[in-house]
Parts: sequence; structure tokens; C-alpha cells
Amino acid sequence: MTQAATAAGDAELLVRDEQVRQHRLILPAAVVGSSLLGLIVAAVQSRVVGLAPAATWLLVLAVALVARIWVYRRHQGADPEHRQAQRWIGRYRLMSLAHGVVWALAAYWLFPPTSLAHQLFLVFALAGICVSSLSGYAFDLRSALWFSLPVTLAWVLRLMTLDNDTGMMMAAIGVLFILYMLAIAARAQRTMREAVLLRAAQAAQLADVHRSHAQMQQAEALADLGSFVLDWQADTLHWSDGHFRVWGLEPGSVVPDRELFLAGVHPDDRQRIAAQLQLAIDTGAVPDCRYRVCWPDGQVRHVFARSEIQVDAQGRAVAMTGTVQDVTQQTQTEARLQEQQQLLSVMRQTTQLGFWFVGRDGRTTGVNPALQTMLASSEAALMDVDILERVDAPYAQRLRHCLAGVHGAGDAGALVDVSRADGSVVRCLAHETALVDAAGQVSGLLVTLSDLSAIERARAAQHVSEFVVNSVRDMVSVTDLDDRYRFVNDAWCARHGLRREDVLGRTIAEAMPVVMTARRHEALRRCIADRQMQMVRAEIDYPQLGRRTMETTMTPYLTSDADVRGVVAVTRDVTEQEHTRAALSQSLENLQRIFNATTDGMFAYDAADPTGRLLFANDRLFEMWQMPARAAHTVTRADMMQAAGKLFVDPPLEFARIERILASDEPHTDRLELRDGRVLERHSVPMKNASGPTRVW
Repeated sequence: MTQAATAAGDAELLVRDEQVRQHRLILPAAVVGSSLLGLIVAAVQSRVVGLAPAATWLLVLAVALVARIWVYRRHQGADPEHRQAQRWIGRYRLMSLAHGVVWALAAYWLFPPTSLAHQLFLVFALAGICVSSLSGYAFDLRSALWFSLPVTLAWVLRLMTLDNDTGMMMAAIGVLFILYMLAIAARAQRTMREAVLLRAAQAAQLADVHRSHAQMQQAEALADLGSFVLDWQADTLHWSDGHFRVWGLEPGSVVPDRELFLAGVHPDDRQRIAAQLQLAIDTGAVPDCRYRVCWPDGQVRHVFARSEIQVDAQGRAVAMTGTVQDVTQQTQTEARLQEQQQLLSVMRQTTQLGFWFVGRDGRTTGVNPALQTMLASSEAALMDVDILERVDAPYAQRLRHCLAGVHGAGDAGALVDVSRADGSVVRCLAHETALVDAAGQVSGLLVTLSDLSAIERARAAQHVSEFVVNSVRDMVSVTDLDDRYRFVNDAWCARHGLRREDVLGRTIAEAMPVVMTARRHEALRRCIADRQMQMVRAEIDYPQLGRRTMETTMTPYLTSDADVRGVVAVTRDVTEQEHTRAALSQSLENLQRIFNATTDGMFAYDAADPTGRLLFANDRLFEMWQMPARAAHTVTRADMMQAAGKLFVDPPLEFARIERILASDEPHTDRLELRDGRVLERHSVPMKNASGPTRVW
């Protein structure tokens, strides 16, 4: 009932809006027509009734027309969207009534009592304007009647006052004619109402179509879906907007055809899809299919297509309709799920955790290799074994509760003693997870076991390693790839006056900014990048020790996969060594000055060194043998023999004599005459030390 009333109310609103629109459209023409007809009537009738009545009536008509124009202009500016249609229709009708009253006055003010011709002219004019009102304002019959009734009533009564049969007959004919026009106007109004309602129904249907189309487009966009129609007879292909988007195209940017469709299919799938399309044309078989689509920007998308064949009256396939859906995300999810399942399978086979699968009755349904090793039993021996008989009593009770659905997966692990077949016991850390079926009922358990004995052995080994590292006097630290401390030994903490907990987790720059120099930073980077040992020396001021020279050896530490995990730095205090080296260097320099002050040429070399590099040579030696002075460690025994051979009188003889001298372990002294006339006294003394024999000349 309410819906019917609402529908009726909506229809009346539409009719009212149409009436307002027609009033606004027809009023200018009505005003112009009334003005022209009024001028003609006033001009003609003024000849018999006089100028004053005609002018007075014409003035009143002008006022009525101006009032209609004023209402029209006010309506045009005040209510452009017909929000107050009923009110303005009432105003238009009142103006029609006033207009009709003015024309009704013409039947009295302009009606000549004696001139029959002018009487007929006036009656004809008044009847004509009534007819024009009924025909022109048929869309609003009430407005037409409000205008026509006063006019018709006036000229009918005027004719009836003539007291002759002609007037009565003319009045009767006029009334019949007006009634006929009224019937036509009523039919025209009904036609208008039907047209308005028909347009409204069409608009509603069109709105429903547009809404359905918009909903379909929205659904296609939300579901990454598109539709198509392939007409084989017309050789046309129609795509929905969603189909364009599935192909990576803007809707309507191209005209789709078979070539465009196949061009968008991935080259590896194109031949298969073309064959399936031809098979559908030939046989009508349209299986669901998946293929890939290459977008213009290079993306590759996965598409799922579903189609059906349209046949004609003879059963021949004439078209194909179907949908395509972008299932890239679903395909990628399935691939990741499959990868995770494979990873889980690999992890189950390779992990060190023991996986123990049991059914609702607590009996074994599956084990992994790690559990077989842990329990020293084969898979066949463990199958159908009751887990409740292999674990200790407290954990067995916990498993019973879990199988009964009392609680879900145990968040906290439990220390469990698990019995082997030989009676030995393995100490393990256990976690249980309930396995549920589609109905949410517990169908079994997955129990994971960690062998704590291996962990304890590893922990003991770690303690031993830490004890060894802490027992050395050198400072040892371990940093990761972000330069954060992961370990420091006791010597490191004692030297820097820091606690281990104040250092671990902090970067070198945060914990020890004084040692993080540019050279050390570069050495760290090279140690990691080149995977090679680096050495850095630096002088550091310690509050209680003063300035110390520290030598740090950096070594990259690697994982089993040869990936660099960080750097092990061993730092030694080499201050005393540096002082000793400096003192020794100074002593050697002083000894060099003393030897250079003598008149004898002197040199020494390591007899065991195959290169024959000199250990010492003074400046006088280079002068004697006419050699350019240079550092002793750059001169070899072969260089000395080559220079001496140029001055020997008989080089082969002298070389043989030198070999005999070297072969003897006794000191040797002789004289040697040179080509330039000089005579040299030569001394050779063999010396033995911890590093090997040394010869001094």
C-alpha cells in the first residue's frame, strides 16, 4: 500500500513538473498571441463602441499580460529546478483566470448592440481564443478551464440576451464546439500524462540499466574480471571495460579483434590458446583455460578464462561469450604456498628438530629422520608406537589434555624424558601442536623434540672456548657487519675499564670512539670486502697507562656457507717492542757510523741465504770496489763478485780461490793485487749463530 502510494505520488510530481515546464514554454507565445488578438479586436470594435471603451479594455488586458510576464520572470529566476512546482502552477492558473476575466469583459465592453457583423466578429474572436486556450493549455486542463469558462460564459450569456433565435442558436453551437474542444483537450491531457509516465518509466529503466552496468563494471574492477563476446559470423570482438584492464589497456583505447587478443597472449602460450580457440570454433568445445598476458609496460599477468558457445536455430556455433579474470595474485599465492610446502618438506627431512606425528589415539603416524636418529630407531620401528608410553608421566598427561581438546598448542616448552627402545633415556625440550580437521576437531598432534644433550655439549664447548679466549692477555673482540660488538674478552674489558654488558650490542663508534679512526674503519671495510686479514697500528691514550702503541690484527670470520658474518680483532700492546725496535735501530745506525769512519772496507752476508743478500756493508767498501754507494740490503753477493771481477788481474783464478776460502771453516788472510796497481789485504772470518752461518769480509 505504501509503495503504491509512493508510486502515485511520484507520478503526480512528474506530471506537475511537466506542467510547469509547459507553462514556461507556452507563456511567451500566449502573451504575444493575446496581445495581437486584443489589438485587432480593440481596433475593429472601437469603430462601433467608441474609442474610450476599447482603450480601457486594452489597458486592462495589458495589465493582465504584464502580470503574467512578471510571474513568468519571477518563476524563471526563483525556481529553476521546479522545487515548488505546485505553488507556481497555482500562480499560473490564477494569472489564466485573471486573463480570462479580462477577455470576458470584452463581451460587455466591446459588444455592439446594433451591428450584427461586429457582434459575430467579437463572438468569433472570443470563441477562437477559448479554443486556442483549450488546445494550447491542454497539458493543464484546469488552467485552460479557468481561462475559457469566464470567456465562454460571458459571450454565451451575451448572445442569449439578444432576444432572438439566432443568438440562441449561435450560443448553443458555440457551447457544443467548446465542449468538443474540451473533450479533445481532456484527451490531450491524458496523452500528456501517459507520455510523461512513459518517459519516466523509460528513464527508470535506463537508470536501472546504467546502474546495472555500473555495478557490473565495479564488480569487474573489484574482481579483476572482464567479459567478451566473439561473433564468428560478423568477425567482431567486443570487450568490456574490465577486459581492457585485464589486458593492461585503457577502456576503449583500441578496437579489439582476434589479432589483438592473440598479440596480448604470452608467446609461450600463444600457440596453445590459438589452437583452443580454433577447436572451439570447429567443435564447440570450450574448456576452461589458464594463460599469461603480456602488458604494454612489460608486466606478465596470469589469466583464467571461462567461455560458452552460442548456437543458432540449426545448432551451429555462431559466437562465443565468456569471462576473463586476472588471477596473478592467486597464482603467485599458490606458487608461494607450494614453495612453502616444499620448504616444509625439506625442513622436515633436514632439520635437527625431531617431528613426531601422532593420531587421536596417541599412536605414531609419521616421524622425520631427526627423530629417528634421536631415538635410535627406524621409521618402521616407530610407526604405530604409542607416544604416551615413551614420554614421562607429566608430559603424557599434558598430551592427553591436548588430544581431548582441553587446550590448544602449548605455548611454553616442557622438559621431557623420552625412552628409547633399548631403555635409555633422551632429555628433550618438547612442544606440542594440535592438528584439527575441517570441523575444528582435534585429529592429532605434532610434537617437536630438541635433543638437549647436543645443546649441552655445544654449550660446554662454548664455555671452554670463552675460557680459552679470556685466559689470553691479548684483547679479543668480535663485531658484526654493522660494527656492533658481539663479544669481548676479559683482557679487553680490563684494559678499557668497561663492563661486558655495557659494550655488547653497541657499535665501536658508540662504545670506543677513541679507537674508531679512519684507518681502522677502512681496515674493517677491507677485511670484510676482501675477506683478508688486516693489521692496524695506532697510539691510544689510556687514563692510567698513558700513551700506548696498540697493534690490531683483524680476521674475517665466516659461516659454513663461506658468508662473512663479522670480524675478529686481536689487539696487542706493542709499546715495549716499539721501544726496543727503536733502540736497536739507533744502535745499528751508530754502528754504521763507526764502521764508515774506518779505512777498511767491510761487509757481511748470510751464507745460508740463496739470494746472497748482504747483511751489512760500509761506505769504504763501495769506494774500494768502485761501486755506487747504496743500502746494504739491496746489494747481493753476486753484485760484489761482478764488481770485483772487473778489477781482478786474473778473474777465473781469483774466483776459484774465493770458492776455496768459502769452503773452509777457518779464518783466512791474504793479499790481492788489482789491475789498477792497488794491493788489498783481505780478511775472511766465518761466524756461526742460531740462524745459520755468516761470513764477514
